[in-house]
Amino acid sequence: MNPEDFGFNRPPRPVPGQYQPRRSSPLSGLSSHPESGDLPTFDPLAPASLHHVRPSDDSRYDPLSWTDYFSEHYFLDIPDGKVSVYQIGQMAPHRPLLILHHGAGHSALSWALFSKSLSAQLGGNIAIVAIDCRNHGRTELANPTALSLEQLTADLAAIIEALFARGGLDPKAPPHTFLAGHSLGGAVVVNAARPDAKVQIPALSGVIVLDVVGGTAHDAVISRSVHRVLQARPSTFPDIRSAIAWCVTSQTVRNLESARVSVPSIVTEIEGRGDAAPRLRWVTDLFSSEPYWSGWFPTLSEDFLKLRCARLLVLAGHDRLDETLLIGQMQGLFQFKILPQAGHCVQEDQPGLLASTIEGFVSRYSGARLR
Repeated sequence: MNPEDFGFNRPPRPVPGQYQPRRSSPLSGLSSHPESGDLPTFDPLAPASLHHVRPSDDSRYDPLSWTDYFSEHYFLDIPDGKVSVYQIGQMAPHRPLLILHHGAGHSALSWALFSKSLSAQLGGNIAIVAIDCRNHGRTELANPTALSLEQLTADLAAIIEALFARGGLDPKAPPHTFLAGHSLGGAVVVNAARPDAKVQIPALSGVIVLDVVGGTAHDAVISRSVHRVLQARPSTFPDIRSAIAWCVTSQTVRNLESARVSVPSIVTEIEGRGDAAPRLRWVTDLFSSEPYWSGWFPTLSEDFLKLRCARLLVLAGHDRLDETLLIGQMQGLFQFKILPQAGHCVQEDQPGLLASTIEGFVSRYSGARLR
């Protein structure tokens, strides 16, 4: 079983005389089809003699603020603590609500460019909410490393309840609600939307899953492909520019603008370091979640097909379908879209194209004229 079966691609083939980037996170795609555009080709972790300009000195890798993409950031109180939330558009009973759940190792800001684009395409007639899940981003919850599918699903149910209360929404007369999840987030939103879920989501109109397929993802986990790729990525960075540069040159994120927004939220300062030590580490220690990996995806494809709401699956390549979903797709049981220009981080690599796809899905199943 190859690492790409988990939802990311092989690294680029070596080019003679060119230093090759190291492998990225196993939960963040590598690609054999680099995105067109003037993206840098040097590796920020290579010796300085290989670069004309060090990433630390290169302003192309300056962070960008979330305020250019979302209208507000706040914290929601749930039983275990506080959840970090980014929002664009006001919640209202007549306006669709789209709730976004990122993948493992990512953050709510991986949805920044997509959210801005979708809101613009719908003329602001949608409320979009992106959350930092447990042990990610700026969320602070008790027992943060408890990343079982059951715990993440319970968190999402509590977040939705708190969102409705904050937005003054009546659960008995709710807006059309849509859930979208990337990678691990796809497994969470599908589990939360199951007909037999402990907490039913009011007026759930549709579920959107991005670049994860149950059978192939589960096989990659049990074959330890994920573990091997995790071991190959850097654990620390000297500064934020270097972290952003690595994510771009490794093709973890193919969109430089998105990396400049999202990467600062997935790294954090190292406490108690010496002056010469690296400054930054990953916010989320993915190795600590290893006991839960085998429980994330085993029934994802079957559960997706059993949902009683509209379903949309977006992949970066047709070859990622497992047998269950291939049969379901041939039978027309769900909407299916391929974005071959994107890597695993579909919402970051191609935010405009994804927004156009989801705009049509939300407009169709919200029962309202949105534009």
